[in-house]
Amino acid sequence: MVISPLTVEGEVHGVSQRDRHESGQKAESRVGISGGTRQGNVTKRAEGFKRYVGLGDSISIDEYAGGPGWGAISLFYRNKDKIYPEFNFRLDLTKILRTLREHYPNCTIILGTIYDPTDGVGDLGIPDVDAQEGYALFHAFNRAILDIGKSHGAHIADIYSHFLGHGSHHGDPKNPHYCAEDPSHWFVQEIEPNSRGAHEIRRLFWDVLMSVL
Repeated sequence: MVISPLTVEGEVHGVSQRDRHESGQKAESRVGISGGTRQGNVTKRAEGFKRYVGLGDSISIDEYAGGPGWGAISLFYRNKDKIYPEFNFRLDLTKILRTLREHYPNCTIILGTIYDPTDGVGDLGIPDVDAQEGYALFHAFNRAILDIGKSHGAHIADIYSHFLGHGSHHGDPKNPHYCAEDPSHWFVQEIEPNSRGAHEIRRLFWDVLMSVL
């Protein structure tokens, strides 16, 4: 994928090529408009870039991916936030950390991972709530926190690992995360930390801070 300046009447275009195997003709260029996005919006979505052009073949265009906005080049420009919310999340987290580093280059940044209130089972026990659908997304968020945090020099407080065994299955000895020494529950209302949970989160951030001082 290549970023290169090209606009036609103020609109951003994704340029692609693919082989016509059926007819044996040479590959021809195909031009697809990425959602008819005006250049004014490009500046808001990708600060520092005025024009965006993606060059590629059939693996890049919208045609086979479901229509306008669904191809790789289009998604690279404008994410489908409701379908791939972890990518929006990645952009926002990157921007936050980059801004902190620009304004406070010597600051100490501590990022906490997200705990799993189900102790690895993936069931919240709430009627009409499909926890499995969002479970993969939950892990994607934690991967983003680890990857992006480390790339910006942040220190990680591993809340995820520390809280395993203290969620909705804290009293189940068969759960692989069962903590026999302290099988206490650190949540209230299924997903919120109770007083013990808040204390443990504070403990993790404090331990990380002490380790870098």
